[in-house]
Amino acid sequence: MSTNKSTKNKKRKKKNGNSVIIICGAIIGAMIAAGGLGYLGGRAYYSGKFLSNTTINGKDVSGMTAEKACDVLGAYNTPSALTISTIDGQTISIPVTDFDYEFNAEDEVKKLLDDVNHTAWFTGLAGNTTLSYTEAASYDKQKLEKILEYTGWGEIPTENAELVQDDNGYTIKDEIQGNVVTDMDKLISKVEDSIDMGVFEVKLNEKTGCYEVPAVDAASLSEKCEKLNNLFDMSITYDFDYTTRTLTGKTIMKLLNVDDNGDYNVDEDRVASYVEKLAEKYDTYNTERKFNATIQGDITIPTSSDAKYGWWIDKDRTTEELIEMLYDGESVESVD
Repeated sequence: MSTNKSTKNKKRKKKNGNSVIIICGAIIGAMIAAGGLGYLGGRAYYSGKFLSNTTINGKDVSGMTAEKACDVLGAYNTPSALTISTIDGQTISIPVTDFDYEFNAEDEVKKLLDDVNHTAWFTGLAGNTTLSYTEAASYDKQKLEKILEYTGWGEIPTENAELVQDDNGYTIKDEIQGNVVTDMDKLISKVEDSIDMGVFEVKLNEKTGCYEVPAVDAASLSEKCEKLNNLFDMSITYDFDYTTRTLTGKTIMKLLNVDDNGDYNVDEDRVASYVEKLAEKYDTYNTERKFNATIQGDITIPTSSDAKYGWWIDKDRTTEELIEMLYDGESVESVD
């Protein structure tokens, strides 16, 4: 009887031991299966995506597709057109495809994703992955320059402010800022520099150097206009005893040289010529005299050595005095 019990106990122990082995094997198998499923699930999740803890150019792209990463990185920010605003507010739009503009960001992001080892997707959980690319753009400069050269850049020329004389004196004609591009090289340089910096909205103004800017503006002529009007309004009266002659307005201005900037000087030759004409008209000294006699009518009395009298202009002195008065710019009521 004892022998049979011992044998039965041994059989039970062996049976129990086999059960433990089977259970452990089942657990291990389940764990392996679970791990396999987890691995396959992770690989499926990260397929076509960047791994966890991945940055590109400093921006987090973890678990993102190439398209989503491009959006985060601004790889789609390439504009469809180059826009140029002219000095007079007009807008010129040039499609970037016209000069073969290309931006590499989207292609570079896709290359980085292609290099990701998705079979080892779990490595992304263990540490950071830092990726980067260099942004670069390319375009056909010759095409762009031809487009710019053949684009219409305005028809209004630049004009300086100027002083205009009329019957009432002087007024100021305002300057005109033209819209004609006078330096195409500077315009092209401005546009290309902007594109190279990724800027596709270019504003052209007087500081870009591609326009001629008025050298004289209305404000700079204000004081000179006032001074010239004072000259225009002044009067100089010559008293010849038997008559007077007043020099005013346009006659005075004809004795001056006035340039486009409103600066002037007295033309001494013109003044001398004016005084000469005064002398011819008003000098009576040692000249024939005409009288209306009661009986004879108009008679002429010739000059004689013992009958020299009348009015005589000292031309040199009068010329000098008139030049001085014109520079002074003050009216003179009577010049004897």
